[in-house]
Amino acid sequence: MLKEGDRVVIAISGGPDSVSLLLALNSLKKKFNINLSCAHLNHLLRGQESDKDERYVKRLADNFSMPLLVESKDAGKLAKEKKLSLEQAARELRYDFLLRAAKKMGASKIAMGHTKDDQAETLLMRLLRGAGLRGLRAIPPMRKVQDNIFVIRPLIETSRKQITSYLKRKKIRPRLDSTNAKTAFLRNRLRHKLLPAIERYYSPKIKDILARTANVLDADYGYLLQQQQKAFRKIAKIKTGRSISLPIEGLRRLAPSLKRGMVRLAIESIKGDLKGIDYRHWERIEDLIEEGLASFNLPGGIKVVKKPKTVLFKKNRDRPQLYKTQQKQNWGLPLFLQVSGKTPVTKRLAVKSSILKAIPKAFNGSPNIEYFDFDKIKFPLMIRYKRPSDRMKPLGMKRYKRLQDIFIDDKVKLNKRAKIPIIVDAKSRIVWVCGIRMSEDFKMDPQTKKCLRLSLIRL
Repeated sequence: MLKEGDRVVIAISGGPDSVSLLLALNSLKKKFNINLSCAHLNHLLRGQESDKDERYVKRLADNFSMPLLVESKDAGKLAKEKKLSLEQAARELRYDFLLRAAKKMGASKIAMGHTKDDQAETLLMRLLRGAGLRGLRAIPPMRKVQDNIFVIRPLIETSRKQITSYLKRKKIRPRLDSTNAKTAFLRNRLRHKLLPAIERYYSPKIKDILARTANVLDADYGYLLQQQQKAFRKIAKIKTGRSISLPIEGLRRLAPSLKRGMVRLAIESIKGDLKGIDYRHWERIEDLIEEGLASFNLPGGIKVVKKPKTVLFKKNRDRPQLYKTQQKQNWGLPLFLQVSGKTPVTKRLAVKSSILKAIPKAFNGSPNIEYFDFDKIKFPLMIRYKRPSDRMKPLGMKRYKRLQDIFIDDKVKLNKRAKIPIIVDAKSRIVWVCGIRMSEDFKMDPQTKKCLRLSLIRL
């Protein structure tokens, strides 16, 4: 992490971890002949408590005669503007600030105070949310953030208990963040409830096990990434800053892990990062590679286009659109559904609708026929295909569910999902995924006076 002559910016909040990091690096300053400075960002989230943190950090830096860069940024405001969680907004502001601080101080290393406990919590949190090998590495001990700037985490194998003991011996009282005790945040619930329960009832050394697992996965991912990059350099055609194309046949011959890695590298090369890209987007791209749609947009202004022999990734300069069907399969969606009539969807399929003034005494058991409460629907109705953000409350359920998960539960084949007609009302609420599921929100009940009968028919 360190070599002689390095200039290092220490990210310091005033909490136990960052204060310990400052003390430890200061004790190694002469041995490694390194130059230290500090950077503190006030996120303006805790009022006077945040201001006291800032004053504490200033005194600490002054006591150790270290240059200090301080800024204030409103994380709450950014969270609202970008529709992020407070944690995401604070992280985005923090990394932007630290990168600028490193450049201003002429530093090649940014030292952060993540510990073994943070490593264990992060891995468990990502496992619960769903992550692949890349995400389950949790917190890499060292990571390049720009050409000549690295983030280093010297305390990543140090436990929180060791840090508390260290500060006690040094007779240093750090600042304590009151929000760390609030269980409204997932990380805090894991820290204060789940991990202690696992330690007590199942595995006393669960934090060590999780941290060790993260290290193993980090090493495995490092090797896999090398293989992905090697394959990428071999078959990708790159137009610097403009587009990247991958040959479809070349992708089809690759193992799934290499194929996904190639796609990620293409997106990251054009976009600059992988923020907002998740497994759902990979599934759509895989569907496109096999047969699906001709083009669609990814978060962050990236467009994916299927050509006869290649898949093209480029910056999207067009007006944002979610779907564009293949020329030879141009089914004309989205389109408005004709009430009390027949609306063709493809050359072979149509949706037929009729209004009934009384609830039927008997129902057809076919999944291609459904009945809905007419008055619960906001007209006009529209027929379209699936979108990444689609959610609905399936009949009989109390909570909304991702459409992608419904397809998985119902074992709908991947190459069929993009071709299933979906009916939505004027408020963009899913009424019926034709032949699959109807929505709980529009079911009939004893108060229903008029119902809408929809059926998917062959022409």
